[in-house]
Amino acid sequence: MSTVSEVSDPVVSGPALGPALRAVALVIPGKRCPKPVLHNASLRSGNGCLDVHATDLECMLRVTIGDPDEALFTAHTLVPQAVIKGLGTGPVSMTVKPDRIVCGAASVPTDDKLEYPCAGSIMSSPPATVPVSWLSQVERAVCPATDDESSRFALGGVLVESASGGLRAVGSDGRRLHALTRADVPGHEAFTPGAFIIPERYFKLFRRAMAEVVKAMPKPMQKAAAAGWIELRTGSGSRGPDVEFRWDCGPITLRLRGLCIQGRFPRYRDVFPDGCMDSPAFDMPIDVATAQVKAAAQCATEASKGVQFANGRLAARSADKGEYDAPAQWPMPATVKTKLDPAFLVDAMAGAAACGADSVPVSYTDEKSAVFMGVNGGLHP
Repeated sequence: MSTVSEVSDPVVSGPALGPALRAVALVIPGKRCPKPVLHNASLRSGNGCLDVHATDLECMLRVTIGDPDEALFTAHTLVPQAVIKGLGTGPVSMTVKPDRIVCGAASVPTDDKLEYPCAGSIMSSPPATVPVSWLSQVERAVCPATDDESSRFALGGVLVESASGGLRAVGSDGRRLHALTRADVPGHEAFTPGAFIIPERYFKLFRRAMAEVVKAMPKPMQKAAAAGWIELRTGSGSRGPDVEFRWDCGPITLRLRGLCIQGRFPRYRDVFPDGCMDSPAFDMPIDVATAQVKAAAQCATEASKGVQFANGRLAARSADKGEYDAPAQWPMPATVKTKLDPAFLVDAMAGAAACGADSVPVSYTDEKSAVFMGVNGGLHP
């Protein structure tokens, strides 16, 4: 149980403190950040809760621990990144002195807490509620299609909007497009079409922060966490639209709030013409097809433009890597003739596996048209 020392230096401790600090530390910026104070996490207690948050001024990770045993620390201080990196996996105890944090053998000076950005208000808008599995599905099925190095900033994010009676996530790098639709998501109407382009790193940050928190939980709570729900809220701040992810598990609440990307997302609906999935399809078993495509890719280069699907065979060749030519290890119509980028194809099949699919139906019209892969309501041309 946490205690407040009778002297002027309070002590804060508890089993959830370490995971909370490690979770929010994921957003602490690198050494080149122009504001050194951001290399800390903020630790504050009040109203029976312990609040930990960190920010890079673009997004913020925040953990609230509603356990009175961990909320007896009644001050506001900053925990330096150097202390967080040295935390073990067991319960954490810190002594808070006026100008430094003492944790184990480490004694690290702290910065001025008045310079640290406040956590801000909590969004109160109606949420869209999605299962925890949706997060990993978007990360593995949609995020690989984004391009955060493009001069078109909108391509570095995932468009999340209300569509087809559910919530749709879309990513594109200008050459491929991945879309995932989750039906029957309560509150999906909050995501106005075309308005919210969420940076793809938010999905990775939030999932990693959840993993840090879950690791410290007993196994029964870990199973409950995996079957839990995430609330998504939208808002409009002074710098544009923003979004908040919220996950509750027992006494711990994890939030990520960040700015959305401002820009115009490609007109992805034009990529899906009416009847695009009506042409004859053939099924590609994910495990078998992934292995053979990777084998063929060993002989493909950027100049050779990928792997050729023709006459029921897979072929690839290049001047410096040799030639691959073998029958497809799954039934493929002899009328199919197209050339596909193996990296894109492997990413699409990995995303299909993340959605629980064992195979993907491929629709093909002719060699001058796009190839469409349907995966539990998501399309991958």
